[in-house]
Amino acid sequence: MRRAALVLALLLTAACGSTVPRAARTAAGDGLSGASSTASGELGTADTAGELGSAGTGSTTGAGGATGARTASTVAGRVSASVSGAVVGARGGTVSVGIRYPNDSSGLVTGAGFRGINPGDSKAMAQAVVDDINGRGGIAGRKIAPLYYPFDVTASTAPGGGDSEQQKACAAFTEDNHVFGVVSPILSGTVLQQCLAKRGVVFVDENWNYFDGDISTDNYWDPAYPDPMRSVPALVDRLSSEGFFGAGSKIGAVYQDLPNRHPVLDKALKPALAKHGLKLDGTVAWTAENANALFAGVLQFKAAGITHVFVLDPGGLETFGWMAAAESQGYRPKYALDTRNYPVLQAGQSPSSQLANARGIGWIPSADVGVQPDKDLTPADRRCLGIVAKAGQDMSDPTNVRVALAYCDTLEFLKAAAGDASAVLSLASIKTGGEALGTRFTPTGTFAATFGPRRHDGAAAARDLVYDTTCTCFKYTGAVFSIG
Repeated sequence: MRRAALVLALLLTAACGSTVPRAARTAAGDGLSGASSTASGELGTADTAGELGSAGTGSTTGAGGATGARTASTVAGRVSASVSGAVVGARGGTVSVGIRYPNDSSGLVTGAGFRGINPGDSKAMAQAVVDDINGRGGIAGRKIAPLYYPFDVTASTAPGGGDSEQQKACAAFTEDNHVFGVVSPILSGTVLQQCLAKRGVVFVDENWNYFDGDISTDNYWDPAYPDPMRSVPALVDRLSSEGFFGAGSKIGAVYQDLPNRHPVLDKALKPALAKHGLKLDGTVAWTAENANALFAGVLQFKAAGITHVFVLDPGGLETFGWMAAAESQGYRPKYALDTRNYPVLQAGQSPSSQLANARGIGWIPSADVGVQPDKDLTPADRRCLGIVAKAGQDMSDPTNVRVALAYCDTLEFLKAAAGDASAVLSLASIKTGGEALGTRFTPTGTFAATFGPRRHDGAAAARDLVYDTTCTCFKYTGAVFSIG
């Protein structure tokens, strides 16, 4: 039990919203080159990827390295351009795109004691997708010049590590190098989102984290994850219609005490329950600094007779920790889960006795039920996984499948939003083009996507999920339904 607490305390900073104020810096350059220009030593050519976080000119070290440290005066002296979203670049040239990729995932897997997870080479996955898009004309007639930055998964779990990793990434993309856009297949938070927004950098993110679509910036896009103000009510509605909350139900919510969780609790979960004549009968709020509060919360819920539990968790690690603690106390409520709880991870790592009565909804099959048979994949999914498999990556591992599809989804969205090769390419053109896609964008890894003004989070459909004790796995039931 105590081991689970230690693991959980370490993991939380990777999943949390930021508490670090946004940096007071101005924007970097436009990240586009003309037809005859080169990358000026900052990027690889259209055929050779550049890399950040390694030795060499203009590099930034990974987590814990000294090279990434900067003083305010250094930053002010090196960054002089202003945010404008100006018309830049030329057809036939290149567009620099920063690409985050998970690094040292094996350290996290080993430290948490997870079984059967074999992290692949996510950088190679991204490069395979970049090569494919460049072979189809690139983005708006410009070849992608990828600039990679490693997200040190293990280092990010140290206290403050998540925010530190995000700050280093933004500095690398906007100070050491000037990219036009950034794509990411992994969790991000307020530090990176706001930093890139302030510098006028397009950010296409496959983000598990909780974010507020009402205050998201014009530069930010999340094609495969819905604003929780849509997904949480959808979860409650579906569970209520299925009779999940029976007579005498007592409902509890578990969450890390962070700014990005409070709106989910107060503006999404509580009103959604009230709509069905339900309420929260208990909450457990805890912090990375006081993981023991988690175990105290288990005893609190058990004593109070809480029968149904929501775990407000972006990424599954907190759910894993809570269930380990609950099992150690013989407490086995019914769980309401969705994709953010990473159901396939829970099925492989959390006690089956904890999951026996779990139900929910999901919108990303690889995170919900694992690797799907070929017949259940969309043509876009099959094409993406084929491209990445040819690069030598194991597409029988659900985590690798999720990351591969995320790279396809983010990069293909950027290409779709940029539009025709003759189009002007700018922050403003991406905003206009992305919002005009409506339902025409074909996503990879999720069922459907819808975009529009003030709608930069795409996921628009889900399926019901249930845990099957026979296979000790999650399965979909019923047809795809809209989540708005």
